[in-house]
This record gives sequence, structure tokens and C-alpha cells, in this order.
Amino acid sequence: MKDAQLDPSQLDAFLEEAHPRTAFSAAGILSGLKGYEFRPAQIDMASLVWKVMERGGYAVVEAGTGTGKSLAYLYPAFLQTLREESRVVVATHTINLQQQLIEKEVPFLAKATGLPLKAALLLGRGNYLCRRKLALYRENMDKLPPSLTKAFIRVLASAGDGRGCLEQMGYTLPKDLRGLVVSEAETCLRSHCPYQEECSWVHARKTAFDAQIVISNHYLFCADLAVRRHHDFDDDRLVLPPYDHVIFDEAHHLENVAAEYLGLRLDEAETRRFCERLLHREGRWGMGWLSSLRERLLNKGKDLHFLQQSIALI
Repeated sequence: MKDAQLDPSQLDAFLEEAHPRTAFSAAGILSGLKGYEFRPAQIDMASLVWKVMERGGYAVVEAGTGTGKSLAYLYPAFLQTLREESRVVVATHTINLQQQLIEKEVPFLAKATGLPLKAALLLGRGNYLCRRKLALYRENMDKLPPSLTKAFIRVLASAGDGRGCLEQMGYTLPKDLRGLVVSEAETCLRSHCPYQEECSWVHARKTAFDAQIVISNHYLFCADLAVRRHHDFDDDRLVLPPYDHVIFDEAHHLENVAAEYLGLRLDEAETRRFCERLLHREGRWGMGWLSSLRERLLNKGKDLHFLQQSIALI
């Protein structure tokens, strides 16, 4: 933790008092806050998360409705960032849960502990407005389809209020307009952009890099992992900031998301086309790859035999 540093003795004392089994008890530091409810299952889950983070390893927890699982993993994650000055990524499937964590649970914990909890919400790049695109279309609104003009004016008003994240706007953009105004890696000018200082995506990433807990989603986590894997886990290529622990909520959705980003997909038609290109002999599509390779090797063999005979005659 970079702000509100505690000296080692203060930190040890705080962590002793703040242990999940103590903090979540009927007389613990969380009990005095409005909305607190004593839940034995929540204590068990929080203690398990704390133990795994402390010793290393993995844990899979199935928690029923009413367990209070968000606080049960968020609280020990916060303690861990204090103890190690580390960073924890919390990845969920739904935006509603992400907003609940950042708007309700994080302020609850900050108030309970009396310490500033630095948490940040980081979504995929396509969830943030591009200021350069907004300026471009603002100056050329006549180029927009009439059906999108009213929605675009509303977006300009939201951006003027500092709301650069689509999820903070409180309404859904028309699909056709969204494609015109959101940030994209392919069209981003990066350091050459005149709006970089105002860029919502850049600001969101800077905030995440300065946070103890980063709240994100399964899609961005898997996309980040795919980028790291492709670039030999080079931190300069990362999407998420470096992290020490990760927590997946709504984890029953994770398999499908991971397969989409990290897996390979083959369908019957595509496989058939590949085999035809590989195997077929001369015909409508020309010579197949294997047939072509065989012909080349045979020709090379003839050339080599001729070369050997020529050398023998010298």
C-alpha cells in the first residue's frame, strides 16, 4: 500500500485484529457498520481465502445465495495487499457485479477499516469513449446518419461531464454509434494523439496501475493472458497491470470465455477445405500441398543425381 503507510508494528497489530475470523465475528470491526449481518459461512469462506493467499495455492469455493461471498473474498484480498504491498485482480462475468463491488463493497470496507482502499474498475478498451473520434464527429455531424445524431449529442453531454466509460452513462448506445465513438487499438494514435491527456482508456489504466485491487472481467483477463502468452509474457505488452493474486467470481462462466480467447476452434467445413488443399491432386484447385511437395522433392532428387554424375566426370 502506497498511501497511509503503517509501520511494521502497527501493521502487525492491525492484521491481528483484522483477521477474518475476528473481523467477521459478531463483535468484529465489520459489525458496527449498517447492513452488516453475522454469517458463519461467510467467516469460513473469508478465512479460507486468507489462508490460501497467505500460503499460496488455489481454492474453489461454491457459495450459496446469502453467503456474502463478495465481502468474503474482497476483505482478505485487501488485507493481503496491505501485508505484501501486492495487487489483487478480481474478475467477474457481469458488469452489474463489477459495479456492485466498486460502488458498494469497496466503500464499505474502507469505512470499516478506516484505511484508504485503492480499488479501480478496468473494463475492455471498447467500453471507453475515444475523445479524438468525438471531436472529429462533433465537427462533422452532418456526416452522421440522422438516426444517430440525437444519440451522439447525448454522448457528447456525458463525455463533457467526465463520464468516459460507457457503463457509467446509465443508458445503452445504439450499436452503430458505439462502433464510431469507442476506443480501438487499431485506430489509436497513442502518444501522438492530441487528446491523450483526456483519454478515458489511458486514465482508467493509470488508475488501475496505481490500485491495490483491480476489478475487471473474465474477458479482459483472458485477453490479457492471450497477449502475454503471444509476447512471451512481456510486461510491456500487458493489458492488466502486474498482479500477485487473482479471484474469479461467477466462475461457472469462465470456461467458455477462456475457450474463446485461448482455445482453437475447427468446424467441419473448414477442416474439409484444409484437407482438400493438403491432399488433392491436380484438378480444379491445382495441385495439393503434399502432392506439390512430392513433385519438388522428386525433381530435386533428379537434379542431385545429375550433379553427382557431373562431378564424377571432372
